[in-house]
Amino acid sequence: MTKFLIPFQKDGKWGYKDKDGNVVITPKLDAASEFYLGIAQIQINNQIQYIDSYGKILDINQPRPL
Repeated sequence: MTKFLIPFQKDGKWGYKDKDGNVVITPKLDAASEFYLGIAQIQINNQIQYIDSYGKILDINQPRPL
């Protein structure tokens, strides 16, 4: 099951909180979008990346087994 997370900003950096206001992903991102299907687009060091609801940066170019 995917966590419901909300982006928030603190001291110029972005992170994510759960619906109760608990910090799930600490504010360290330059930009953060809302999650869609368990993935959010973020920006770190002027690079667009994708993150899952556990804070893991996803390598979308990595081949996946069938």
